[in-house]
Amino acid sequence: MDRLLPRRSLLTTLAGAALVVAVLAAAPALAKGRNTYRLVIGSAKSHEPLSPAARKKFAKLVATRLEKRLHAAGVKDFNVSVVDGHTLSVEAAGAWDRSWMRAVLTAPGKLELRPLSPHQPNWLELAGQMPKGVEIRGGQSSPTHVWSASRKTLEKFLARVAFSHGELAVYPANGGGWRSLSLGPPVATRESLTSARAETTSRGTTFVALAFASSVSARLAAASTSEVKQSAVVLDGEVVAVVDDRGLADHRIQLTAPRGAVGSGRDEQKAWAFQIAGRLAAPLPIPIAVLEE
Repeated sequence: MDRLLPRRSLLTTLAGAALVVAVLAAAPALAKGRNTYRLVIGSAKSHEPLSPAARKKFAKLVATRLEKRLHAAGVKDFNVSVVDGHTLSVEAAGAWDRSWMRAVLTAPGKLELRPLSPHQPNWLELAGQMPKGVEIRGGQSSPTHVWSASRKTLEKFLARVAFSHGELAVYPANGGGWRSLSLGPPVATRESLTSARAETTSRGTTFVALAFASSVSARLAAASTSEVKQSAVVLDGEVVAVVDDRGLADHRIQLTAPRGAVGSGRDEQKAWAFQIAGRLAAPLPIPIAVLEE
């Protein structure tokens, strides 16, 4: 019998490092001119501070990876430098939204490809415990998911559902609002990714092109079921896209911004794609944070 648990974080096994930043679209406010971002190196374990020598080593490594990220994110004029051994300074010219830039600079870059699972909690048994604003969808006798107009409301509810057949996540629903997804174990991680770059078609549509090692197709085929032939692309604990498994036959997939998560304009779509490409360009080996001025 399905039941609710005490509050916990949704997709806790996916979150990885601290300071996960999940910004899907550029906000209106832009920082113009040449802007400076000061970053501080954190610790892999909060209770074990890094030694000065280790902090300096990580700072240099992070600086190199941030350069790769900024280049992949389409930032043309920038400079990354290490200050006093453990603080980094990033200067970038142009009109960049600060939330967008913060995600490019600090999100861990942890990637997982997870098949969608046909297994679901017994939503009918949980109906009496659902908060206001959460609805059962997908069929009366065998509902496939729950829905809410509020992402926060749905996330809080799913975080309390006891479910032993996978992980529960939220994703933009067709027609608006947010729906639940049931995710199986990962069949690929960042180590299986061979390339990730943002591209724009002749019609002006921007997407992220991902290429994986050939072994991913075999693992995906073994994990797929007859009921579900789709997989979730999970970045830093958040489902950023759902793709058809048939597209992975040649080990390549294209990601476009999910409807409802970002605006429909080309600028919003482009901002989403380049941010995702930047975060995937180089994973961060240690948490970092932006120091507020």
